[in-house]
Amino acid sequence: MLSLDIEDTIAAIASAPGAGLRGVIRISGPAALQCLDSAFVMQGAETLQASRKSDAVFRVEATLPIESDSRSTPLAGTLLIWPGYRSYTRQPSAEFHTISSPPLLNLAIQKICRSGARLANPGEFTLRAFLSGRLDLPQAEAVLSVIDAQAETQMDRALKQLAGGLSGPLSDARQQLTFVLAEIEAGLDFVEEDIEFIARSEITARLEATCHELNRIVSQIHSRDQAKQAIRVALLGLPNSGKSSLFNELLGSQKAIVSNISGTTTDFLVGQINFNGIDVELIDTAGKEEEFLDAENPSISQLAQRQRESIDRHADIRLFCVNASRPIEDWEAKELELLKQSDDVRSPSTIAVITHCDQVPLALWRDRLPSLSGMAIENEWIDPLIESGRMIGTSVPAFDGLQPLKNAIRRLALELIETQHEMVGATVLRSSESLHNALTCMQSALRNSETAVGDEVIAADIRLALDELSLVAGTVYTDDILDVVFSRFCIGK
Repeated sequence: MLSLDIEDTIAAIASAPGAGLRGVIRISGPAALQCLDSAFVMQGAETLQASRKSDAVFRVEATLPIESDSRSTPLAGTLLIWPGYRSYTRQPSAEFHTISSPPLLNLAIQKICRSGARLANPGEFTLRAFLSGRLDLPQAEAVLSVIDAQAETQMDRALKQLAGGLSGPLSDARQQLTFVLAEIEAGLDFVEEDIEFIARSEITARLEATCHELNRIVSQIHSRDQAKQAIRVALLGLPNSGKSSLFNELLGSQKAIVSNISGTTTDFLVGQINFNGIDVELIDTAGKEEEFLDAENPSISQLAQRQRESIDRHADIRLFCVNASRPIEDWEAKELELLKQSDDVRSPSTIAVITHCDQVPLALWRDRLPSLSGMAIENEWIDPLIESGRMIGTSVPAFDGLQPLKNAIRRLALELIETQHEMVGATVLRSSESLHNALTCMQSALRNSETAVGDEVIAADIRLALDELSLVAGTVYTDDILDVVFSRFCIGK
């Protein structure tokens, strides 16, 4: 159970574990300044005392005498001090910046704790920021998402929520509802005097605006649910480019017929696979052929080409297969050119899979590519594609390159999932039910406002909606809710 006592002073190592150029120890609490005086030797005592009279952050060089092997050793560093209430926790706070040596930092934190602080619990600094009103609950959850972010899209979404991307709309909705509720209740207090504090038309307009905003937020949650559906991964390429062999190997079964005869695959095949928690729908398509399409009497091969084009347009991830053992054709060269263009919308979700690398290794194929393609394809842009996992050499007979390909598919799938929504996952899990309940109450209030229902019924709906929104924002909370949110933090955050 997290401690909600914010009257003691806490300290913790706040930098990443391991050796490095900089280690950080964070201190916060009512007695933080006294703890600094007891633990540190600081330069410029007069300037220090003068600075403490202001509320601005100041910097001072300091040493921390630490004891090792019965000897006292001065650990030099820089103290950043927030003497007043402008810190992260809105309490007197400090950060000691020194070298990141785990043994030295451990000795330093022991010295600080002996000087009046205690070791902080996981998430306790952010918990204090929440309890002091510096952050609301969605912003606190965004802090954790910033720490845990594994991709740029995850970081961007977390930073947007931390900056108020969700808190702002929630605050506006609550303010609107509070205003309408106050006006309605004032009218109810003077109902016998027939005084109208707010017109029914204005009530309806404000409720409509709030419903629209809540519906937008709930739609974000729905988009996360939709994102849990399988990611569509299409294998595309010319006939005999190794698509079907790769399809079978990724799927782990001989579902597709593999033959050296061109055009063996005349229909598309679908298989389900899970890449470490990511559901993938794998689709093997017919090889691309340039044929005249008779609209009135299309052949089976021509119908397969129509299907291939449709699957290509709707795929989430494209595996563009190129056979390394034969010359490059014009269509393949054009696709490779598109892949190198970072501003091409399809490039980030396309992986060039160079097959048959047991016959022609990827490095040799890369060097021969300009002459094979007959186009001005320079090797300088191929190496970055290989390094980033957007061009992978494979050999099904040699079981080579298959795991890197699976890793690349999973990475792209995660990025696609993360870009389909704006709310961080922790906030969605905690608040989805409350947001749905709030929207239901608002829709009821709007229907009642548009009919002859009395204002007291509308007021009751609005109160229920406000209660649910307060749970989302964290203005109403229980110890259990805080435990769920902050127990996942690491110490020092």
